[in-house]
Amino acid sequence: MGLVLTMILLACRKTPTLPKPIPNDPPPADTVLSRNFRIVIDNLPGENAVVTGLSAMVTLINEQNETIYSNKKFELSYDGKYKSAVITLRKGNYRITGLFIKQGDTAVRFASPIGGSVRAALVNVPLPVPVVLDEKIEKQIPVEVLRVGPLDRPDQFGYPRGTFNEPPPGEEQPQDLKIYIRPMIRIGNITYDSIPVTLFVWSFDAQNNSSLRTLYLPAGVQQITLPAAAVRYKISLTKWQITDELLLNKADVQQNTVYDIGGSAEARKLKSVITAKLVAGQLTPQNKKDYEYDASGRITQVMLWGKRNNVTYLVKKDVYEYSGSTRVTRIVSYDEHGAIVATTSFGYDAAGKVISMEEIAGAEKTNATVSYIALPGQAGITQTYEVGIHYTYTHHYYTTSFSKVVYGGNVIKDIWATTHQDYIEGYYQYDFGINPYAHVNAPDLFFSNISRHNVTNEMKTYVHIFPEFRPYNFAYTYDGQGYPTLLLTKYWDIRNNVDGHTIRTTFTYY
Repeated sequence: MGLVLTMILLACRKTPTLPKPIPNDPPPADTVLSRNFRIVIDNLPGENAVVTGLSAMVTLINEQNETIYSNKKFELSYDGKYKSAVITLRKGNYRITGLFIKQGDTAVRFASPIGGSVRAALVNVPLPVPVVLDEKIEKQIPVEVLRVGPLDRPDQFGYPRGTFNEPPPGEEQPQDLKIYIRPMIRIGNITYDSIPVTLFVWSFDAQNNSSLRTLYLPAGVQQITLPAAAVRYKISLTKWQITDELLLNKADVQQNTVYDIGGSAEARKLKSVITAKLVAGQLTPQNKKDYEYDASGRITQVMLWGKRNNVTYLVKKDVYEYSGSTRVTRIVSYDEHGAIVATTSFGYDAAGKVISMEEIAGAEKTNATVSYIALPGQAGITQTYEVGIHYTYTHHYYTTSFSKVVYGGNVIKDIWATTHQDYIEGYYQYDFGINPYAHVNAPDLFFSNISRHNVTNEMKTYVHIFPEFRPYNFAYTYDGQGYPTLLLTKYWDIRNNVDGHTIRTTFTYY
């Protein structure tokens, strides 16, 4: 009897009706039935560089043709492909029936054509694209897109009029203006034109009401948009406590033109550089260099101080001599007793480039000839080039060659090689801070200080000659004017394959 009663109750029980999904529902709370996927776009037609600030507007329906998302915004990121943020839905089958891509709040830049439209034949798989969410794994759903040009219409892609933010028929709206900004800040005699900057863009309407946008521009020439509704603009740049402004009337703006902005400042002069060695928490002073200049700002002498029996003494003094206003023609080096230990001379071409060097140290003489070769490409206004230095000696049977490839004002590669097969090849990376040594204008036999920025990484290959330690980490502290005040350089003990020591370098300026 009990069994019969149970069967009757089961037969009378109604199966609950599941609610229909509501557009833009939050992800299902039941994680057992939830599934994740991302929309993946292999490439953006016509784009060679990575495009940032993109978002996909997605329309998606379920098996019952009910709309789950209608032009829902999903941010896109790039890791070799453009991918949406994770989308979470209930387990089941869906279809993407609409997808177009915006950059910021601007008009549509790319769209996926819908099957049957004029542009559908230009892709392998037009919309709708199936989304099958069965296994509990994060699925990658590939979607193809085409570029949307200024004269393209939504109906050519299968979308209704107005989808691409185009004006209604007969009501053409003024177009925003596009210009390029090239930050160029001159410090002393060096122009820094490949640096990231903060840009402030004010737009004013006819009633002088203003709006402000803050743009963080990466290094190099960058495109910005000026709103068409404004009548004039003020563009302001701030970098290294230098401010410059560009004022433009809308009528005077030339679209797709490069506008330079930046300002200038005198280079700060190094006063001293102090180094100390840190081992196992114990800091030991190493040496100190003091820099002195004449009234016109030319370097006159550099004094190197050391420690002996805990007493400071003058290790060496370099005195700089000039012919003309700015060219160092000779450096005379003295020891602690005032005796001359070396004399280094420099010869120049008509453009002021060093083309010859000679160092005499006692009975030994080193001669060097210097050549310059322009290489393809440039960063900003700076041409890529190679410096070649060839050394001969009275005290060595071999000769040495030293080449440096300079890109964007920085030595990115160098090769040092001798005719008896010693060889060092180096590659270097830099930050965007100011290298104070580049502004001392003190030449040397090895062109040590020509890079305008500061090294953050180096990779070297050695043949027949090996250092005991190699630097592997560079940590700078900068002041508000872009100059380093502290550098911590960590060195690796190559022979013992352990962390060696840290050199602490402190910079002070006049």
